[in-house]
Amino acid sequence: MCKKMIMEDIKVIDSREFRIDIYGQVVEVCITDFSETKTNARTKASGNSDEKIQAFFDPKRCNLQVVVHEAVHIAMIISERLNLCFSADIHEHFAYLVEFVFDSTWRLLDEMKEET
Repeated sequence: MCKKMIMEDIKVIDSREFRIDIYGQVVEVCITDFSETKTNARTKASGNSDEKIQAFFDPKRCNLQVVVHEAVHIAMIISERLNLCFSADIHEHFAYLVEFVFDSTWRLLDEMKEET
């Protein structure tokens, strides 16, 4: 039996948001402390496209690969919310979305790490 992390228990140390205007989505990038778990990052979202997507990162255990991983989750959530289809033949918009999410997330995490 898998033990699920209870998202309501995550204490946010700092957070910043960015918008993806073309899709009308908001992503909140949060710094937290996952030292009590094996987790280094987590993304939380509902199916409601009006609600922001939250991505939680532990800066002590977070690296480039982790941010790319979460950027893909966020891009998938947005695609599912808005019924954006992609396949092996039609995927350029998805690649651009992942790139934008990664760049925005990495920049905000860098800013927050410098301030804490």
